[in-house]
Amino acid sequence: MEPVGSILQKRIRELGAYINKNKQPKEIKYKCELCQDRGIILLDDSTGKVCDCTGFQKERQDHLFRFLAEADWENFDLSFYRSDKIEPGSKLAYRQLAEQALSSARDFVNQVVQGCAGDGLVIYGPVGSGKTLLAACIARDLIRHGKNVVFLIVPELLDDIKATFYDDENGESKIMIQAKQAEILILDDLGAHNYSEWVRNKLYSIINYRLLNHLPTVVTTNFTLPELDKYIGERTTSRLVQMCKGVKLAVDLDIRYQIRRIKERKKR
Repeated sequence: MEPVGSILQKRIRELGAYINKNKQPKEIKYKCELCQDRGIILLDDSTGKVCDCTGFQKERQDHLFRFLAEADWENFDLSFYRSDKIEPGSKLAYRQLAEQALSSARDFVNQVVQGCAGDGLVIYGPVGSGKTLLAACIARDLIRHGKNVVFLIVPELLDDIKATFYDDENGESKIMIQAKQAEILILDDLGAHNYSEWVRNKLYSIINYRLLNHLPTVVTTNFTLPELDKYIGERTTSRLVQMCKGVKLAVDLDIRYQIRRIKERKKR
């Protein structure tokens, strides 16, 4: 096995070559000017050291904490879902779908709190339909009941997984272990990202582990499960179908736009 020092030196050389080849414009603002958000500081003698900064991760966690702190069942406002608009697939009104989704989310929380190993949830629907808010309400309620919830935003999770490519040579990364073994895992925004085969395998590994160990999982996505096939692969989608109940939300206008309109009217 290649020594850790050699692996680090190789990575530093690769980083140096990449930076020299792809000079960044001066106007780019980094969260950490020392390491330029890479986590490694390159030194003049072609060596490097791990940066002490944790600002980027802390900012992400603080933002997530504030979001979860504001999430509450009462904030899932059914008035944003129209009763006179019918969703073609289910032939139900948007309001009815939202009521069903809210009921399924509450049932999921109750099952987990009571220790029943029931189905997880795949909450799907268009952008701005309230998927993330519903998932956050689930997370907050479970935390209130003393459950350990890991809430991961998939694009950020993928960045973290890719950043551990070299670490995986010496064992599974911490982020993978956390995602696999979390008491309750919520994966937010599983969508049309650039999934390499390596990343697809990592996602499969997480989902398959949780299926085999009967660990509660909630996923939000803009796509139906059949549509997800071409992005995350049939193996992973098949396991999601096996372990999760599909819950649909539908709106004709992004709820964030609706909220903004209401605020603007109040200012007049």
